[in-house]
Amino acid sequence: MKANIEKINIEGIPAFRIETEDATAVVSPYGAHVLSYTVGEDDLLWVSGKSNFVEGKAIRGGIPVCWPWFGSAASPAHGLARISMWNMEAPRDEADGSVTLTMTLEKNGLAAKMVINIGRALTLNLTTVNSSAEPVKLTEALHTYFNISDISCSRPVPFSGSSALKTAITSALWRKSRKSSPARSLLIGKRTGSTMPAVALP
Repeated sequence: MKANIEKINIEGIPAFRIETEDATAVVSPYGAHVLSYTVGEDDLLWVSGKSNFVEGKAIRGGIPVCWPWFGSAASPAHGLARISMWNMEAPRDEADGSVTLTMTLEKNGLAAKMVINIGRALTLNLTTVNSSAEPVKLTEALHTYFNISDISCSRPVPFSGSSALKTAITSALWRKSRKSSPARSLLIGKRTGSTMPAVALP
């Protein structure tokens, strides 16, 4: 089955709905933002109903790209990537029925490239090239919002890397579990060396 790719508009923000045999996703070049990834009837990502789909404003939910800094290291918080329109190549159909989207962004002497593959799995690959002659401090994160029906069934899986990062993930789960309606969880996916933290979902 060849994937169906439809260009759509969400309150003025351009996006693409990609339907493959295995899953359906909604991705916008604004922020290189994955807004939805649905397998069967279950959307694995959550987007706030109060999100502002306006250029210059960050979308709360999905998978925001925090780049070239994470947190409040500079202004705006979490960097420029998530409030910038990325350059997007034409979607590419793969032999396995999946679809690959490639987007690029250049800011502050850095060139970011996001490659998103939508199919049986959702894969995001963010790379950065420093084109200047000087070293540049860089932090980045895929600040994923998972749609979780029961937080008590979710747990961080073991991974090697920063103990501080592992603590941050555990704390995020704990804080949400203390609330009366723990329907969703915000988790940080920040690369530490060659490892990525993961979360086991029910």
